[in-house]
Amino acid sequence: MLFVDASALVKLYVSEPGSEVVERALDCADSVAVCWLSYAECLAAFHRRARDKSLTANELDAIVERFNQDWQKVNVVLETAALEPLISALVARQPLRGADTVQLAAALHLRANGVSLELLCFDHKLANMAREEGLAVIE
Repeated sequence: MLFVDASALVKLYVSEPGSEVVERALDCADSVAVCWLSYAECLAAFHRRARDKSLTANELDAIVERFNQDWQKVNVVLETAALEPLISALVARQPLRGADTVQLAAALHLRANGVSLELLCFDHKLANMAREEGLAVIE
C-alpha cells in the first residue's frame, strides 16, 4: 500500500517539481491510503493557489472536482481515537508540527494493523521522522 501525505497528493493535481514522481508511484501502487486530514490540507493548498492567481477559477473548479472524485477511491484513515496514543508518543519523541504528527500517526496506525506500506512524502522533515519510525519513504 502507498500512503500519500498532502505534500505529495497536491502534486497530482498541480504541476510542480515532484509531480512525475507522484504519478509514477501511484501507477505502481496496489492501493492508496491517505489520512483524513489531507482532505483539508489539499483543498487549502488549491484555494491558496487560486488566491495568489497561480490557478484560474476554472482551473480551481476542475481540480477540486477531480480531487473529490479521486477521494472516493482511496482508503482514508479515519480512526481518530485510535491515533491519539500514537500522536501522544510521537510528539514526545519527534519534533513535528501538529498536522505532520497526524499524518505520521495515520501511517503508523496502518502499519500497526499489519499493512505493509510505503510513505510518499515531499515534506523532508516528515520524511526523515517517518524513516526514524521505521517506515519506507519515497520522496
